[in-house]
Amino acid sequence: QRERGYNQSLCIAQGLGEVLDLPVRDRLLLRRLNTRQQAKLDSEARRRNLCGAFEVIDELPPHECIGIVDDVITSGSTLNACARALNLAGAHRIRAIALASPPRDRGMDRSAYSSADQVPFT
Repeated sequence: QRERGYNQSLCIAQGLGEVLDLPVRDRLLLRRLNTRQQAKLDSEARRRNLCGAFEVIDELPPHECIGIVDDVITSGSTLNACARALNLAGAHRIRAIALASPPRDRGMDRSAYSSADQVPFT
C-alpha cells in the first residue's frame, strides 16, 4: 500500500468476500513495524524482516476459520508472519490464499516451505 497508494490484497479479499458471501475484516491485523521491502531479500532475510511485524488488534471470531489474502506469494514469509500473529492470539483455523506466485524457474525459493517454518494451518 505504501508504494501503490492502495491495498491490492484488500481489493482481492473484497472481491472474494463478495463472490463467496464471506465477511472481510481489514482491521484484524496491524503491521506494527515498518519493515524493509521484501522484493530484494532472500527467503531467510524475508522471514527475519517480518518477525514480529504483525499483531492482532481486534477480537478474533470464535471458532471460525480465518482467511489471509495476499496478492503474490514468493517465499511465504508474509502469510506465515500473519498466521503466526493470529495463532498467538488464539486463532485455530487459518487459511491463506494468494492470487499469484512466480513460475517455479523464476526465483521462487521452495526452502521457505519447510514444515518447521510454517504455522500449522488446520
